[in-house]
Amino acid sequence: MAHLPRYQRSLTQNTELTAGRYAEYGFTVGNVWRARYTLQWQPAKRVTVSAGIERSSSLFNGVPENSTGVVATLWARL
Repeated sequence: MAHLPRYQRSLTQNTELTAGRYAEYGFTVGNVWRARYTLQWQPAKRVTVSAGIERSSSLFNGVPENSTGVVATLWARL
């Protein structure tokens, strides 16, 4: 694994907000949304690690469902 000089390594934070309307025939129309916050670390040129938290609200048969979770990703270019 090739290491980057200290000034090329990075730690970034990302905030993502999405929202919209959902309609299913025969059920109540409602709002859907998701909010996510992540930290992304690139320790080497071909490796990126990301971790964060997420909160969302969606509809299932017209009934709102809320969820909270942890997200993590590892990207590695071969």
